[in-house]
Amino acid sequence: MQRIDELKSLNAETSALTGELHVATFPSVMPYLVQTAADMKREHPQLNIAIEEKGSMEIIEDIRNNKTHLGFIAIYTKQLREFDGLHFSPMYSGKLVVCTHHQSELAKLNRVTPEQLKEHKLALYRDGFIEDFLQEFTYDYGPLSILFKTNNSEAISTVLRNNIAATIGHDFSFHQHPLWKEGIAKMVEIASIDQPKMQIGFVQTESKEVAAAAERFAQRFRQAIELDQL
Repeated sequence: MQRIDELKSLNAETSALTGELHVATFPSVMPYLVQTAADMKREHPQLNIAIEEKGSMEIIEDIRNNKTHLGFIAIYTKQLREFDGLHFSPMYSGKLVVCTHHQSELAKLNRVTPEQLKEHKLALYRDGFIEDFLQEFTYDYGPLSILFKTNNSEAISTVLRNNIAATIGHDFSFHQHPLWKEGIAKMVEIASIDQPKMQIGFVQTESKEVAAAAERFAQRFRQAIELDQL
């Protein structure tokens, strides 16, 4: 009922949004976040907006600590049971895939087995899902060949563009990535590994303090992605 009340009041309140709104997202969709922030600021000049890029688990922790108001994250479906005090709005389902340069040896495959994956260098973004995958993969099949780990998404883009290494990440993220849109990167499914179900969407606290601004921002962000306005 609280969520219904917030949605009903959304149109009445968005004509004069003010205050602070801190929004965070996992890598690859930052251009949509920038565009949405610009649109929101143009419509609501008194709204102070801060945006940043982080791993999904960091975003959740920041929201719990009131450092972030709205987060675009990926989360295992089974973890939603632990979302006490938070509201999650699912938008897409997803899975982990390998992304590589279209001219790499790995790109010749449509599906890569664990043994084949061990033969290729990987640059990995520091994210809870990747760390979980890496830990389970190592336990079941042995260590992967890791070139480096980083919290800089541009570093991942550099190794992909220059065919230095492949990477692992959410298929949703790569579908939004410029290298995939330009045909430079190719996604390869991971075979023989049973992945937990994953949801992608917005998470926020159940506080009404920034509900109207957060709801409007999430709505515009989703439209930007679905309409692919960039």
